[in-house]
Amino acid sequence: MRPDSVLNVQLQKNGLASSEYRTYYEHVMKFITDESLKRLKTGDVDGAYKLLKKAESLTIPGKYTDSQEPRIDLLNHIGCCLRRQSKNELALQTFNEALKASKISKNPEMTAKTSLNLCSMYRQVD
Repeated sequence: MRPDSVLNVQLQKNGLASSEYRTYYEHVMKFITDESLKRLKTGDVDGAYKLLKKAESLTIPGKYTDSQEPRIDLLNHIGCCLRRQSKNELALQTFNEALKASKISKNPEMTAKTSLNLCSMYRQVD
């Protein structure tokens, strides 16, 4: 079963603001992130990237979550995959999108994480 289908069932059952749904959402996103990191560790950058891109729609605020943090986190992971694939322009665009979202969230930890990724990217490009 696809993650969006499962989330839709939980969302309809519990509602976006319920603690049950939020916990379930966090578990789904953690599973996706952990699975993509496993793929990266085995050298399957393309597989990790594809998994993260499929999950990107799950992070749009207002649809499955009311927070920017999952989106920022996912965009940072996507940007890292793109950087490993030497797709520097796309990686920069993705990190900048994450930075824009982090300014909306006003979460300094997310802003710092994204800024570090952007610094690494610019250092690699030079």
